[in-house]
Amino acid sequence: MIEGGARGAIFGHTHRAKYKSYKNNLEVSEVLTLPIRTKVCFDLNEKFLVTNGSLGQPRGSISSFLICDIDSNNVSLQSVPIEYDIAMHCESINQSSLTEETKEKLLKYYN
Repeated sequence: MIEGGARGAIFGHTHRAKYKSYKNNLEVSEVLTLPIRTKVCFDLNEKFLVTNGSLGQPRGSISSFLICDIDSNNVSLQSVPIEYDIAMHCESINQSSLTEETKEKLLKYYN
């Protein structure tokens, strides 16, 4: 539950693009995946919790970033995909000075 007059909250570092909404302080949705390229809008009567996804280490979806538009009546969120050379990214992890355990953990998200 969001309290204290806040309309919503956006959290990072979860690596998952998800959201949950509330209307009149009651849950409206379960935790849902933010759709790619489609705006999700919240009006003045809705509150929301959002996690923004990840550019370099997505979990359960593709690499993406979040655009948040705020006006006096609505908040709209859009998860935007970003494409990059995943093989090159994985190779840079392999060639890094990270521990083998860390490399293995990071690379498992791409296999």
